[in-house]
Amino acid sequence: MGRSVTRNEEIVWASALFEGEGYLTFGNNSRHGQWTFGLEMTDDDAVRQFASFVGVGNTLPSYAPAHQALGNKPMTRWTCSRQEDALALAHMMYPYLCARRRAKIDEFIGDMQP
Repeated sequence: MGRSVTRNEEIVWASALFEGEGYLTFGNNSRHGQWTFGLEMTDDDAVRQFASFVGVGNTLPSYAPAHQALGNKPMTRWTCSRQEDALALAHMMYPYLCARRRAKIDEFIGDMQP
């Protein structure tokens, strides 16, 4: 059995995974534009651990029949589009992200200002 990790270690781990595999995008739904944080991988356990560490968002299987028809592993997707949660997540991960992700978060935060 491994040692337990600190809250800060959880945030650093989640930030590093997001830096390498995650995305922040702006899209339009039927009513209005919306920012979404997302992470999609074939490593279900890593996506679920990420979701547990960040404490917001939803985790679902990502069905991609064409992907699986080629013999590839199923994907798991985590998303967070509730803007209050996304803003808290942005502030939590920001210090641990590289310049490109920080620039995208700056754009997101700018859009959240009244």
